[in-house]
Amino acid sequence: MLDQREKPQFYLLSLLLAVGTQLILAMDSWRAACQNNFPGWVDAWAEFEALQAIASYAFEQPGCIFPELVECAPMFEAEQLGHPLIEASRCVCNDVAFNDQSRFYLVTGSNMSGKSTFLRAIGLNTVIALAGGPVRASSARLSHLSICASLAITDSLLEGRSKFLAEVERLGAMIASNQSGKPILFLIDEIFSGTNSQDRKIAAESVIHTLLNGGAVGAISTHDLALTEMADDPAKAGVLVHMESNNPDDPLDFDYLVKPGVSMRSNAMAIVRMLGISTIRTGSTVMKA
Repeated sequence: MLDQREKPQFYLLSLLLAVGTQLILAMDSWRAACQNNFPGWVDAWAEFEALQAIASYAFEQPGCIFPELVECAPMFEAEQLGHPLIEASRCVCNDVAFNDQSRFYLVTGSNMSGKSTFLRAIGLNTVIALAGGPVRASSARLSHLSICASLAITDSLLEGRSKFLAEVERLGAMIASNQSGKPILFLIDEIFSGTNSQDRKIAAESVIHTLLNGGAVGAISTHDLALTEMADDPAKAGVLVHMESNNPDDPLDFDYLVKPGVSMRSNAMAIVRMLGISTIRTGSTVMKA
């Protein structure tokens, strides 16, 4: 009506009747009468948008399944779990089981072997599942969990914070959430990579011990084979798994499959070749890369 009053055929009449003023007063009265309902309208619209997004995702991913949500101690079990953002034609899937018998995975392996992507696949599918959406798996069961992740941590010049301090703060928040009584799924990538092996081992064992005592389940990845000793304690119910190449001639030919045990294969020579270096010096020894 405000737009209409500007048209030539209505302009003089609207000035005579003060239509603009009356409309402004009417809108203000409507706003006063309905303002308390506005938050409810926004919540309803937000829920509609969320349901629409989940429905669209389910339609676009016919191979995904809706998981079973169970009321029990923290647990996450899935068969053929894949990363939801990787094309189905090239997505490599793995089985995962966090429960009373296997409370955490300790994942070893070299760079580019898929450890970080494996942890992200667990986290993203858990978020989607708890939002009511389908997950990329052949079957899945999980309890209600709070996802706590330490992935892709970076430093900040603006905040004067190193990568190591950023990780410590993230892990501190994870422990605080765990101690508050929430059921936690923790995902920690390359734990304490910014410190020496001895300190890393002591600190990592303390973090995992604290999280497990609070009932948490999850996965931790590392290059440091000294950390695999954490899984030796039967009370922790840790499981050693690794990701590496099965091709002895090419240690960078990864299959991205999670295998039992500890990774014992090195790809240092392949990395050197990637850098364009033809010879390697180790002390007084010289050898071809």
